Amino acid sequence: MLTALVIALCSAIAQAGDWNALMEENQGAYAEAERKFQDALAEAEKFGPTDRRLGLTLNNLGSLSRAQGKYPLAEAQSYRALEIWSRTGGPVNTALNNLAVLFVEQGRYAEAAANYRKAISIVERKQGASDPALAPMLTNLGTLSFYQGRYAESEALYRRSLAIEEKASSNTSSTLNNLAVLYRAQARYSDAERLCLRALSLREKEFGPRHPEIAKILTNLADLYTRQRHHAKAEGVLRRALKIWEDSVGPDHPDVASSLGSLAILYAQQKNFDAALPLQKRALAIRRQAFGPSHPDVADSLSALSSLQRAVKNYAEAESLAAEALVIAEDRLGSDHPMVAKILDNLAAAYGEQAQFVKAEPLYRRAIAIQEKMLGRDHPDLAASLSDYAILLKKTGRKKQAAEMDALARNIMSRNPGDRAARLTVDVRELEPKSFLPR
Repeated sequence: MLTALVIALCSAIAQAGDWNALMEENQGAYAEAERKFQDALAEAEKFGPTDRRLGLTLNNLGSLSRAQGKYPLAEAQSYRALEIWSRTGGPVNTALNNLAVLFVEQGRYAEAAANYRKAISIVERKQGASDPALAPMLTNLGTLSFYQGRYAESEALYRRSLAIEEKASSNTSSTLNNLAVLYRAQARYSDAERLCLRALSLREKEFGPRHPEIAKILTNLADLYTRQRHHAKAEGVLRRALKIWEDSVGPDHPDVASSLGSLAILYAQQKNFDAALPLQKRALAIRRQAFGPSHPDVADSLSALSSLQRAVKNYAEAESLAAEALVIAEDRLGSDHPMVAKILDNLAAAYGEQAQFVKAEPLYRRAIAIQEKMLGRDHPDLAASLSDYAILLKKTGRKKQAAEMDALARNIMSRNPGDRAARLTVDVRELEPKSFLPR
């Protein structure tokens, strides 16, 4: 995908043999891709400090660094691209959009929203309120709103994006898929399934039945069935997605890990932990091999595996895995990121189930503080942590405080009816459109 995007923008920029050759080569594994982009950067530096090709190279390096979890480096590269494009009339909205995606992954939501809105404003001013270039930006902002639990705002943005795409006769499958995920989180299951199947049909017509783009929608559809306890349907769809991934990108690709994790969640819901554990272990191994030992996706897999080990009462292993995940998440994402809160909740639950309440309580309190600060007081993840903390309070004889926490949790969930399984498996990175360069 990254190669295609690079080539698309390269065609609009003045040609330079060595630079184009380096930029258009197949971008395989991250290390190899980074080496080629660095070579391209060395060539682009020769064109001068304000050359648009230099901006493009830095922009793509920033995206690659972000994918590897190298956030400070990604930010520096992206800001440099923004500076060059601002001075040369380049695609400033693209640089702003990419920076916003980076900020989302770090939990810097206010900065992300500001960049998305600025990028949207630039396109609206220059190209009009119905320009097709707005659609992916609106979708990205809608995804951020979704992640923060602002579902009405998210739906409005997705629907505006969809209207623009339909007017331009563009492919609407990505936006339909995102809207389906939103409806799924709100427990609007029939609406979600209808949109997901419509998106799947469009993707199949465009790419055929065995393309990786099909697997992405199948995974979302399977999650929908899982939440409705339609286990047989969910497993069939997930196994189809897994087969597509393995046939198209090989058995050790990170996208395979995502489907394996979803299948593990399905089996865990059925209390089939013997089937779930090896799948989650394989997902973790794939991500470690692909990203190295300290990537946020590795932390996510460690946390998921910790939850499974806790479910089978392997508390020592659950604690070790959660502690390792916490170190990675805090180092790569910062101490106030929502993933950190999720891991803290998980680790606290492991302690709580062993009656180690003194260890568990400060972790719950910290998780709740992070969620209130970063996600707001109406977010479902906060409700989950409040509910878990209420259990601890009950066990330690503080019934009045427990009732207060339960009431707060119920109040939040009355406005966010999606179940907890949905909240634990939705990842904003899976919802974002991957086309961060202009179409």
